[in-house]
This record gives sequence, C-alpha cells and structure tokens, in this order.
Amino acid sequence: MSRVVSVVTGSSNSGRACLAKLGASPSSVGSSLSLRACFRSEERAAEFRRDEPCAASADVRVGVDAADPASLRAALEGSHTAVIVTPLDHARGFGQDAEMSIAMVRAALDAGAQRLVHVGSWTTKAPAAMPGLAGRFLATERFLAEEVGDAAQWAVLRGGYFAGNLVPLFGAALREGGDSVLRFPPVRCAPVDARDIGEAAAALCAADDEAFGAAHHGKFIECCGPHMLGFGEVAEALGAALGRELAHEPMAVEAWCEGKPPPMQELLRYMHAEQEAAVPFEQDGAFARLLGREPTSVAQWASEHARAFQ
Repeated sequence: MSRVVSVVTGSSNSGRACLAKLGASPSSVGSSLSLRACFRSEERAAEFRRDEPCAASADVRVGVDAADPASLRAALEGSHTAVIVTPLDHARGFGQDAEMSIAMVRAALDAGAQRLVHVGSWTTKAPAAMPGLAGRFLATERFLAEEVGDAAQWAVLRGGYFAGNLVPLFGAALREGGDSVLRFPPVRCAPVDARDIGEAAAALCAADDEAFGAAHHGKFIECCGPHMLGFGEVAEALGAALGRELAHEPMAVEAWCEGKPPPMQELLRYMHAEQEAAVPFEQDGAFARLLGREPTSVAQWASEHARAFQ
C-alpha cells in the first residue's frame, strides 16, 4: 500500500524540488509513495503541471490556504507524510507565518499524518537579534518539540542563506544597468540552493519509519552550501557564469540598511557582526548525507541561473 506524501505548498522552491525529486526517483522509492501537490492558486498549480514531469502522476490540489483550516484538512486527508513549508506571502506580510505553519502541522496531525517535515530557517538560532525573521519559524519549531513530541515523527530543515537571494540583490543592476560591481556589506556565509533543501526533504519523505526514527526524528538539520564565502568570491563565481569580470565593493551596513524593511536590517546587522558564525555552516554532514552528494556550490548555481543576471 502506497504512502501519501503531501507537500504544502508545492509552489515554493523547496516544495517543488521535493516533489520533482520524489517523482523522478522511482528506483529509490518504488511504488511505495504517492505524491500530493497542494497549491493556493490555480495559476501556481498550472505552472507545476506545465513544468514538472511528475505532475502527470501527482494528485494536484488547488485552493489550499494555510489561513483556512478546512481547506488544509481536506488537502491533507489520508497523508502519511506532510512537508510543511513556511508560507511566504508579501501581500499578507510576515505576521501570520508562524500561526499558519502551526495550522498546517495541526491539520496534518488531524488528518492522521505520521510524519512531518518542516522547512524553516537558520534565523531561529538568534531570535533576539533577528526577531522579525526568526518569529516566522521559531514558534513552529517549539510546537513540534513541545506539543507534538513523540506523537508523530518529525524533523526540521533549517534553510540557510539562499543563493537565490543574489537575484533580487544584484540582478537588476547587472542585467539592466550593465554594472560590474556587487555593492554589499562585507559579510561571509555559505549560500544554499533552495532546490537542495527540497531534495533533502524528499529523502526524509522516502525513508522508512524505522530509519527515520533512528536517524532523523526530532532533529534540526542545518542546510547550507559547501563553501563559506565572502562576497568577493560570490562576485567571482557570478562573473565566471556570466563571462564578465565582476568585483565586490564593500559598503557600510547602515548605508545598505537605509530604507530596507526592519527584518532585512536585523539580518544584515547580525550577519556583519557575526560573520562566519552567523549563518550555520554544517559540520556534521547530515545535510550532505540526505542529498547523497555535496550540496550545490554558488559557482554551479550561478551557471544554472545566469539568465537572471543577463
């Protein structure tokens, strides 16, 4: 009998990558899993159907809104595993994100789910320094640890600093202005490809109950890229992908923060103050073991996303 894996939401980068990996790996999961992709809008569901081969065999559910418990219960009914991705809706703002994530967890449990995979964030390690961002994720982590406990299997994937952040940071300047300089505060981090987080979630979904319980239950898994980089090295990698010589021009943190939303200001101040110690850099190899390979490097990510900067 197949186990239903429901991904809420399937339109997130990590959620979509999770579905794609599971759908493309019949040899590793056989017929033991059936996929359910949950979307809030028909537009996002249509993109998934158009772009992902696994959509042909997935159960696609539309109208699944984290703010609507009834829609969540209907979408998650009969699921063995639920992949819960923290919502990101700029129109709604960040204020309800934790509440909606917990609502998704509750709905999954009410629907009988035996395993929960939560995609959260590294910012929970410093809630005092980054209350705006950490607040989106910390309550869900606490709910899983304190309220769910051993009533169901669960694990948290803490996403690191996303390589995808480079597009809104520098895309327009490089693409439209033909700029050759990345102007950004001097910070260091190990950027992670969000698709890798989705693939790690797929590995957690595919594990049998005994293996998951022994290796992953109750764990917080730090997700980061393979190299700790300064933005001079990031500029080098982007330049190589674009066939252009790019340089990093350090700017003062407060100059960058001017006019930015408070959560972004908190983030950059913390990263600048802590440098390598800010965004967790994996030491125990748990993330790489889930992937079965080294995480995607910034150089590889840049070569695959060069169009976003051209």
